[in-house]
Amino acid sequence: MRAFVLLMEPAEYTQALKREVFDRLGVATAYLRRGSLAAADSAAQAEAWEARSFWGQARAVWRVLREFDLVVVNSYSAWLCVGLFLLNALFFRRPVGIDADDTYRVPKRWRVRLLKAGYLRVLFTRRWCFGISPGAGAHRELFRRGGMPEERIYSVPMCADQAPLARAMPPQRPAGRPLRFGYLGRLVPHKRVDLLLAAFARLEPGSAVLEVVGAGPEREALERSAPAGAAFLGPRFGQAKRAWLWSVDVLVLDSDYEPWGLVVNEALAAGVPCLVGSRVGCAQELAAASGAGWVIPAGDAAALAQAMRRVVQLPPAQLQAMGAAGARFMRERWSVEIYREQWADMARQVMAWKR
Repeated sequence: MRAFVLLMEPAEYTQALKREVFDRLGVATAYLRRGSLAAADSAAQAEAWEARSFWGQARAVWRVLREFDLVVVNSYSAWLCVGLFLLNALFFRRPVGIDADDTYRVPKRWRVRLLKAGYLRVLFTRRWCFGISPGAGAHRELFRRGGMPEERIYSVPMCADQAPLARAMPPQRPAGRPLRFGYLGRLVPHKRVDLLLAAFARLEPGSAVLEVVGAGPEREALERSAPAGAAFLGPRFGQAKRAWLWSVDVLVLDSDYEPWGLVVNEALAAGVPCLVGSRVGCAQELAAASGAGWVIPAGDAAALAQAMRRVVQLPPAQLQAMGAAGARFMRERWSVEIYREQWADMARQVMAWKR
């Protein structure tokens, strides 16, 4: 069996998947997009399909469908993937998987709603199409809503490369040091860093600090409105990002919409408990299930502030124990090794029903 995976962009986590999963399984890969705020490999950016001409992209799609037995793409809406689906339906009928960390969202405009529902119904009911979900819960609903049979939906855990994040035991916060909250991600409106700043401003002065790591169009405005005790550190990658994660006590993520939230994987693997909003895709399967996090109502600054106050009052030893439990949970259930095993098993099952 020859398999091919089209990854979205050369970010750190996709490069880790390429290295630790697909290269080891002998699966060919390429990147769709070259632009990423988390990109760390300029050579991979230059080779992305998006950097090619229209006909260069068309030739790449045709070659993949002609040469590979199994194809997996990480988008159902990118126009190049839509073209791949169409060519496959007309000429090849190869098994094509859609690896989607998306949860089903109903568009507000009725025309868009009808168009999306019709498109997903046509695509997901094709016999050659199958779905890959990062978890066993709400993420499978995207495929179900489109009419995909349950037997063609596979769960493969969304994972980050945890080995560089691991440490023997998270250190206990020294008595008297303010608790250090952290945010890691893009500074864009739907991430609601403004809400986090508003909640942090309600805490007792001096009881905690807040460090914001990331880049994006909102940074300047957010810095202007930041309360005392909040600091913007800019983007960090690789070892600098890992060192920062090890320095914070609790990670906070309360986006308006977050398909999964891979930063929660990374924080838990590093032994850092997490405060996660209910609209973050991994809220239940990681933050709640690990015993190393709290799920709070999304978009509510008062509720977030109240949760942060409760965390500040916890004994440092309790936070340390929660961090250790989270790291253990990630090793046992969400590791890259488990991802590799389940992806290979999924591929074998798909090729078996194809025959």
